[in-house]
Amino acid sequence: MFKLNISDPYPTNTTSTYRPEIDGLRAFAVIAVILNHFNKTILPSGYLGVDIFFVISGFVITSSLANRPSKNIREFLLGFYTRRIKRLVPALLLFVLLTSVVTFFLNPSPTISLQTGLTALAGFSNIFLLNQATDYFAPATELNSFTHTWSLGVEEQFYLVFPILVWLTGFSQASNRGAKRLFLAIATLSIISLIGFTTIYPNSQATAYFLMPTRFWEMGTGCLLCLVAQRNLKWLDRIAQMPPLLIVAVMGIVMFAPLKFAVLATFAIVILTSVLILCLRSGTLAYKFFTYRYTVGIGLLSYSLYLWHWGILSISRWTIGLHWWSFPFQIALIFLLAWLSYRYFESPLRRATWAPSHWKTISYGLGSIISGAFIISVFLIASLQNTNSSSQLLGIKSRYEDPGILHKDIYCHLPKNINTAFEDCLQQTDKSKRTIYVIGDSHATNHFPSISEALKSFPNFKAKVLSEWGLIFAFRGINTCGTQPSCMENGFQKYLDFFQANLRPEDFIVFSWSRDWNALPGKLPRAYNRQQLGTFKDKLEQIIALVKNKNSAIILVDDIPKTCEEDVLFPLEILQKGNLSSCTTAATISKRDRQGLTDIYLSLVRPGVYYFDPHDYLCQAEQCGILLSGTNDLMYGDASPHISRKHPHILAQPWHDFLQSIGVSRQASRL
Repeated sequence: MFKLNISDPYPTNTTSTYRPEIDGLRAFAVIAVILNHFNKTILPSGYLGVDIFFVISGFVITSSLANRPSKNIREFLLGFYTRRIKRLVPALLLFVLLTSVVTFFLNPSPTISLQTGLTALAGFSNIFLLNQATDYFAPATELNSFTHTWSLGVEEQFYLVFPILVWLTGFSQASNRGAKRLFLAIATLSIISLIGFTTIYPNSQATAYFLMPTRFWEMGTGCLLCLVAQRNLKWLDRIAQMPPLLIVAVMGIVMFAPLKFAVLATFAIVILTSVLILCLRSGTLAYKFFTYRYTVGIGLLSYSLYLWHWGILSISRWTIGLHWWSFPFQIALIFLLAWLSYRYFESPLRRATWAPSHWKTISYGLGSIISGAFIISVFLIASLQNTNSSSQLLGIKSRYEDPGILHKDIYCHLPKNINTAFEDCLQQTDKSKRTIYVIGDSHATNHFPSISEALKSFPNFKAKVLSEWGLIFAFRGINTCGTQPSCMENGFQKYLDFFQANLRPEDFIVFSWSRDWNALPGKLPRAYNRQQLGTFKDKLEQIIALVKNKNSAIILVDDIPKTCEEDVLFPLEILQKGNLSSCTTAATISKRDRQGLTDIYLSLVRPGVYYFDPHDYLCQAEQCGILLSGTNDLMYGDASPHISRKHPHILAQPWHDFLQSIGVSRQASRL
């Protein structure tokens, strides 16, 4: 009869039996993550190594507590958190402090990175990243030195909940009934968590990805695995006899799955990891590999490797870049820093006695975190003071104004106006002038400064931005936001209601949209499917019908040029390297790339519906690049692209001529 020998890979008492193959599995996971983060084309779903870590964490922490029965909740909790602090804080604090210093001096726009590092020390960088509307799989996240700490936040928040469940169910008293109650509690919460993950992911990927409640099921699976493995169950014999090498091979295949299968791949890797832990047995080839001393050595370094690899890769992107020729040097540096961290900080401080009592040990840990946070705050304040000058100089800033600089009656773009309820923006307060409403996604805000500049010739008109994150969902037929920050429920209908109440005959609506929000003909689908193009066109038809009924007009603005290739992050990175070829695209290719969007707009043109194409104004000699013609000034602040703050009015003259051609001046004279 099969019965698994429970182990703690980091034993601190004599009752634990160390299983080196668990560290070997950690090595497998961290190598997959590093390869994926270096180049996603190598191992497209290598990020699933983090999910392997989650399962291992649940398994190991449960087995550790199974070997630590306690009759006193105070000593139980203090002992648990003492071990967690000694395990996690030293290496994390060292990494965050050193990386923050380097980031401050090498990253021209370090604020978000420093804020993420600060929240990482407090254990909630995942929540901070979610509130920033971060897309983990977007290129821009790779420039944040601490994006990867979201997973530590998830684990640390799990550690706030799990020991309470262990105590309340009686598992910590080493009773059979306690194990059964803990199993039922974890199983129930894991099922709820899994349902939440699969339900939320399609509508709000970031929410499902970053939050602990939607990740609980993965660590819960490891916990359930540990509890089940202690019992003599016949079906465990069959699983234990499965060939582990086959399971490893299937796990490798799953890691080559495209991102569109992320939910299925995540579920598969969690199940496969659980099966592998059960069937890894002495005498098999897989066991020999996972217990090979170098494999185990990498596993022992896995925590430090995970911390340092992203920091090195992120800083490299700001400096020398990531290349095949640089990869050996960057890997060597990652392993060197991880080894030094493990050898001189992580390992000795985990095993050392910090203080004679748990209270003092926890106090020392919290005190070191507070001290580290203070140091980072100094750099953060300095970065905030320098943000305006540095971003103006480098052309990084990709939006027109910061929240609060312009009144909500003029500029309301969420999630930028993070302190303003978007419904408040849908209030017409200034009726002394006719209004050109700029709506759509962030590409609509590209045109606001140029339109505002052009309207200086038409003093009876003003421009107002009405753009919010929820429109991205609304134009795909999704009316709910879930927990997506800065999103307005039923946003599309509220727009229609606003224009029904406020649009006047002399007003205009300017609509602009990024080609990347829909799977347009001529380009590969991203997170959206082709069927949503019909929904997108239908929504525009509804706005046009309202505009016609109001005897007003709408301007459909085609997308600005495609510049950088998909794997390019920021134009600044390319400029620093002196290689502009990857950020130069033939005008014909750029237009073909957005052809699906163009076709929709042109099919809608009719009286009162105008079409404006800014494309050729931003290209030179049939080539579309990132530099202003004849200069080394960046036109764009990122690869999305968004026009940089350094040249906010670059389209002012084309907009002036276009507005004049459609009769804005005549309408103004009649007011």
